[in-house]
Amino acid sequence: TLLEVVQTLKKARLDAGDEDEGAKKLSNGTYSIPYHLYDSSIAESDVSSEFETYFAERATLKVEGDYMTVTLNESQKDDVVTNIEYETGAGTNFEQAESIQLDNGKSGFQFRRVYTEEAFELLIYTENQPLGSYARLVFEFDLAESISNPATEEEIEELRNLVSTLNTVVETEGS
Repeated sequence: TLLEVVQTLKKARLDAGDEDEGAKKLSNGTYSIPYHLYDSSIAESDVSSEFETYFAERATLKVEGDYMTVTLNESQKDDVVTNIEYETGAGTNFEQAESIQLDNGKSGFQFRRVYTEEAFELLIYTENQPLGSYARLVFEFDLAESISNPATEEEIEELRNLVSTLNTVVETEGS
């Protein structure tokens, strides 16, 4: 697709040393993305939180400008998640995630916050832990798979310019 060509060209530029500092790893669109929930009681640890098994292995992440909407789908567990609060990105503020019913009949939680590629905290409540426990959410952005990701006007214009340049090269080489 057009988007794949643009992304391949951008990746080639970055691989060649053309750095795009400050750029988001994911452009606007919807992605299936693996993630980890780490135990927040151990600072900067990579010890998995007990809650990691409470959810499906991949989340749905929708990127819209400076915001991201995260959907965590519950897996089948004896203990049920009753609520999630998430760090909003505005200081240490937490807000309540929305409990949702998915098309496949399973439940999940969804929230919208400022886009970040940094880890952030969740406060997860279950039937067996009604006071809640913290977990650190870390996405694996490099393993995200696009579900729907329309090309932006900028990407379309960039591709048009590249095609025009290639046509010029072909015409020049051919004569």
